[in-house]
Amino acid sequence: MNGKALYLEEVEAGTTFDLPEVEMTQELRDKHVKLYGEDWADDENLGSIKKLGVMPSTAIVSVVAGQMGAAEILKIHRMKKYEVDCHDEIRVGDSIRTTVEVKERLFHHNPQRPYGYVTAVQRVFRKREGQSALALTRTLTWTVYTKDIERVVAEPTDKTSAPYSL
Repeated sequence: MNGKALYLEEVEAGTTFDLPEVEMTQELRDKHVKLYGEDWADDENLGSIKKLGVMPSTAIVSVVAGQMGAAEILKIHRMKKYEVDCHDEIRVGDSIRTTVEVKERLFHHNPQRPYGYVTAVQRVFRKREGQSALALTRTLTWTVYTKDIERVVAEPTDKTSAPYSL
């Protein structure tokens, strides 16, 4: 994204972004499981899933969230809500490629607020043995700063500090 994150005014419904392809490694899987303690149960029905190296969906969501932050696509204030739908498993050794499509942009009803709302759909495609398939869809709503944030940060509204920072 060339390091120029977009303000709310600069993004429109229909805008799309592509995040770089990334390989799911055993190291990534192991670090996620160690950090969060999430893995498939040790029972005979789920044991084969572990052997296949299936990535926990939360690990995929974490990778994509990290990519969004690193790409600096939007001047995100915070995430408001999200939903995840899993369509296909992602395994160690697969590559994932994510597209982000802006579905809606809304300005805050209070014009004094230096942010508005962006709803987007992230589609995560997995590539395995040359075949690509939709693996995960995540619908999110973020609060995204408007250009007015520059003024709000420069001119604190109370005696101690500004309520927002970049």
